[in-house]
Amino acid sequence: MARIIVAGYIARYPLGGQIWAHLQYVLGLKQLGHDVFFFEDFGWHDSCYDPARNCMSDDAAYGLQMLCAVMRRFDVRWVFRNAQQTYHGLSTHTAHGVIHDADLLINLSGVTWFDGFENIPQRAFVDEDPLFTQVRAAHDADFLNLLTAHQQRFSYGHNIGQPQCSVPTLGLTWQPFCQPMVLAEWPTCFDAHAEKFTTVMSWNAYGAVEWNGVRYSQKAAEFMCVLDLPRRTTQPFELALSGDDVPVSELTERGWQISEPLAVSRTLETYRDYIQRSRGEFSVAKHAYVSTHSGWFSDRSAAYLASGKPVVLQETGYSEWLPTSEGLLAFSNIDEAREAIKRVNADYAQHAHGARAIAAEYFDARKLLATLLTRI
Repeated sequence: MARIIVAGYIARYPLGGQIWAHLQYVLGLKQLGHDVFFFEDFGWHDSCYDPARNCMSDDAAYGLQMLCAVMRRFDVRWVFRNAQQTYHGLSTHTAHGVIHDADLLINLSGVTWFDGFENIPQRAFVDEDPLFTQVRAAHDADFLNLLTAHQQRFSYGHNIGQPQCSVPTLGLTWQPFCQPMVLAEWPTCFDAHAEKFTTVMSWNAYGAVEWNGVRYSQKAAEFMCVLDLPRRTTQPFELALSGDDVPVSELTERGWQISEPLAVSRTLETYRDYIQRSRGEFSVAKHAYVSTHSGWFSDRSAAYLASGKPVVLQETGYSEWLPTSEGLLAFSNIDEAREAIKRVNADYAQHAHGARAIAAEYFDARKLLATLLTRI
């Protein structure tokens, strides 16, 4: 049994999808019998999102309450250090004792760092945002130093370092990895009468970046290629859509149904229920993931698969490591998207079964995290 610290962020962005994404690591490692702690730091000015006020600020009260409730529910020991350097969960003394005795740090996205982390014998960085992570490090010496302070680096960009992928490596080795799913928390929910293909997405998230004269942007750019899809099929589509400058009128005129994203994402339960009431997922990917052929695959899409919900997702190169025949179909243009939806609906039960089978084979937290530990 190892003592493992998972460093991530939940209190700073206390919405269902984000909470599940980082919680899966903690719960999966606990399933494997390890002594696991969750650590989170305030980070930087205006880093805390408050859904009740729909704003970013220094006030982590909402997120801290959510973090406390989630960790109590799953019996996880945790630390949150706020902007005033006050420790919550474990005391300052106990927290630094845990750091001193830890065998392994798993650092999710590099958004949390405590003094003493550098002395943990094994340190692994998990890149959840390929291309954006590497470009940031290329322009930010402190962040690059953070990356190199880890002996192992994993990335959701499965193709990084391969000839077909244009994500810069920065001279570092990036091992392929993907979102672990604790399958017991995501039971199959088959409903042949479920109507809507849905997704939960941000229109423009945190903007674009440039690398070697190329501009890499968010989902808004890619969505244009499927804008008319509802007009070309009888299948209903719904977007739980957030972000600035969302063209709601244009989307609804084209046949897209829009739902309130905060209502969907407010808690672990509302997020999971939304996914499990859906017929399946239809989504584009960020332009950066697509254009670099990164091989990225969504943690949200993994949740749909685990729930037995077929996924039709824009190709990023993930078909090179995931099967895309039953339960998961890739598309690169509107005609391929329409055909994929048609194929799923022609044999929905088989595709639902295939979705869960892919999750069990490729996203089971016990398998993934056990493999990660052998690579460290």
